Amino acid sequence: MNTTTAHNDIAATCFASEADNPISLELLETSEIESYRSSLTEAELAWLDRQGFAAKSGQFAWLESDGAARVVCGWDGNDNLSTLGSLPIMLPEGTYALTNAVSDLQLIGWGLGGYQFLRYKDAKRAPAKLLLPVSADSDFVINTTLAVSLCRDLINTPAQDMAPSHLAAEVQGLADTFGATCDITEGDALLDIKCGAIHAVGRAAADAPRRIDLARQAIRRSPWWGRASPLTAAAWTLSRRRRCGS
Repeated sequence: MNTTTAHNDIAATCFASEADNPISLELLETSEIESYRSSLTEAELAWLDRQGFAAKSGQFAWLESDGAARVVCGWDGNDNLSTLGSLPIMLPEGTYALTNAVSDLQLIGWGLGGYQFLRYKDAKRAPAKLLLPVSADSDFVINTTLAVSLCRDLINTPAQDMAPSHLAAEVQGLADTFGATCDITEGDALLDIKCGAIHAVGRAAADAPRRIDLARQAIRRSPWWGRASPLTAAAWTLSRRRRCGS
């Protein structure tokens, strides 16, 4: 697990900042399918029909224009994570470029759709990458994707590999990366600070219970603590685990 990923590290996501000859990806609202069909050639219509494409949410079809492949993807018209969320794993590997304007929320859906838990085994394939539009708030999109991915890694790790000492190491890694402070109280020292409940839950375990305090004082003015930084979302997840006796 990597808690040392820097903010805005696009290489750790399924986004790209540049690409040579990306594959065009067009969103088509379901209600516009008939007008779209009227703009196609007979050959393109035949390809569309062979693939059973009706522009429903989650559907996509391949077409060819001037010798170059392109993808058209169905859309229900709603602005949500699912608009692009299924595509990173459903589409073949490669880099794609949207021809439509989309929201940052929809882009985050692509980022989350490419998540894979890789602690114990390698991925069967890499997710497809999406060229980030110039209009996107790239910091927000990338940092949100990284933050949620880190939280999912922490949650998906079995308890035997995420004991209090492991969790403390993860929090310390976050603090070191983002310039925060991390105060860890362990074992019987918990009684001195009146954390008897945490002590009672974990005192019989081989791995002593810990109170983990990730603080932001040192980076209060940093833009990476606030809006959708990896540290913000991870701190929320870690606070949830702490309530369970870590």
